[in-house]
Amino acid sequence: VTMLSIPRDTYTVIACTGGKHKINSSGWYGDSCVIKTVEKYLDIDIDYYAKINFLGIVDLVNNLGGVDVEVPYAFCEQNSKRQFGNEVVFVPTGKQTLNGEQALAYARNRHQWAIGDIARNQHQQQVIEGMAHSLKGINSITEFQTLLETVSNNIETNMTPEQMMSFYTVGKDMLANSS
Repeated sequence: VTMLSIPRDTYTVIACTGGKHKINSSGWYGDSCVIKTVEKYLDIDIDYYAKINFLGIVDLVNNLGGVDVEVPYAFCEQNSKRQFGNEVVFVPTGKQTLNGEQALAYARNRHQWAIGDIARNQHQQQVIEGMAHSLKGINSITEFQTLLETVSNNIETNMTPEQMMSFYTVGKDMLANSS
């Protein structure tokens, strides 16, 4: 499995318009435009996709019991509802087990760094790696199904439930054999 982050400001041809713009603008034209744009940009075929919103990340991480991440600096960030003030999320520095709100705040955080979007991409990859590691603790298809039901209102995908369940077995084997 390879994980790749494409910086949102990557300038490329938007497949559905033919014009050049930042890659994140392909989202204005729908999922199929995003997929076609990324396929063209990377010269790959994309068979499946899953898109999860902020609340889905919060729920998923909380249901996994948190994710372990090495946080390079302490920061405050808005919460999943984009609120500041009394609702701000604090994430301390060092090795942390982040809850859902903290994991989302970390994955979104970019403003403290000159390399903001690159740092955010790194944070997102750390959170995904943390979730993959936490998924190792799921011991049955029933637990995996319960996890999927938790995020079902916050996820869009072109996979059928049967395909997702079949990926569980393959993914579980891959995670078990990884370091």
